[in-house]
Amino acid sequence: MRDPDLDSDLQVAAHRVMRTAHETPIDLAHKAQLRDELLRRHQELSAGTTQRAAFKLWPRLSGLKRLTLVAPPAVAGAVALSVLLWGLQISGHQKPQTAEAAKITQALARTAPSVTHWQWTLQVTGGRQGPAVIRGQYMLTPNKRLDVQSGRVLMYSGGHWIPVTADTVHNPGRNDWNVAFAVLAVKLGQQHFSVLPNRLIARHLTEGIRYSTSEAGGATVITSFWVDPATGLVFHIDRLQMLHGKVVEHDSVQYDYGRAG
Repeated sequence: MRDPDLDSDLQVAAHRVMRTAHETPIDLAHKAQLRDELLRRHQELSAGTTQRAAFKLWPRLSGLKRLTLVAPPAVAGAVALSVLLWGLQISGHQKPQTAEAAKITQALARTAPSVTHWQWTLQVTGGRQGPAVIRGQYMLTPNKRLDVQSGRVLMYSGGHWIPVTADTVHNPGRNDWNVAFAVLAVKLGQQHFSVLPNRLIARHLTEGIRYSTSEAGGATVITSFWVDPATGLVFHIDRLQMLHGKVVEHDSVQYDYGRAG
């Protein structure tokens, strides 16, 4: 028989390990030193001095050292250059979308546990129900909290982690808009988005993340999230529902958060 308390404890422990791993800073100085040594070694190989020792680098890459002793200089140089390119990739030279997604997700992972409540205001223009203004709020009780695990926003309640989900595309309802800010964490993992110029919202300098979804019958839904890059919190969402290039509904929701501490 499974022990639910033990399961929840293991989940919390596993999550802490994952967060610690994600928040561990990269030693940029060490990576810069590694790149310098690789470049220096490549120059030596190009000059034909394949027997010269590289004391700091090769003890860490003993397999490559053996290759330079027996392979032609061109082959050894190609291997060294490939390792150099690999080092550049892991030191931060990533695709813009990947880097942006990682930055926002890590910021949200740090911020989410401190969120205690939020308020939201939805303005609807057009659509089947006509114009409307809807307001709501959500308070986290002492035994509830938000967190980010594996690119998803989860709520801890009743001893379990429950995914926070919402639909901002297919006719979203009031409950969807209540937690629609949590959708961004999942969307960022898909990496099919465009980055918009910065915009000042409620005294917060935000970055825009935009998604476009094609629907049946020529309909398109364009959703833009305006997020504070320092906290990962979404302060504004715009949703445009278009049919054959014409806007048929515009939903605009603004969020205000309360945090502990």
